[in-house]
Amino acid sequence: MAIIRQKMKYYLLLISTIFIISCSSKNKKENNILTIGKENDVEVTLSIEDKRDIKKIGFYSGENSEFIDEKHIESYNRIIYNFESKGEGTFKVCIYKINDTICTESYVEKGYTPKIEFVKDSLIITDFIGLNYE
Repeated sequence: MAIIRQKMKYYLLLISTIFIISCSSKNKKENNILTIGKENDVEVTLSIEDKRDIKKIGFYSGENSEFIDEKHIESYNRIIYNFESKGEGTFKVCIYKINDTICTESYVEKGYTPKIEFVKDSLIITDFIGLNYE
């Protein structure tokens, strides 16, 4: 009986350890996302492949603007910008590099979730309203 209890404790400890390790690795991936903005009518996700020479990133919508400095750019691979949209509107994302500024501007409405990738000095919209282009 004592041997069975000991084995059960061992298996419980093993399962608990595996669970904790899997949760902590998942949190590291989730923590690699920076979320900015105050509202959530529109959610713009920017993924950055190559961060070299980027000094700051600007997000603009209506009268709102948010900036990410170089320190935060190094820490995150994805930035989510949330903002309010009362109807039709536009948003703009600019990557400010040492010798260049790369911007894209796009139309949005409430509920849109555009996804943008910064690859090889280009901003590419990969998903406009949540339908996953490809």
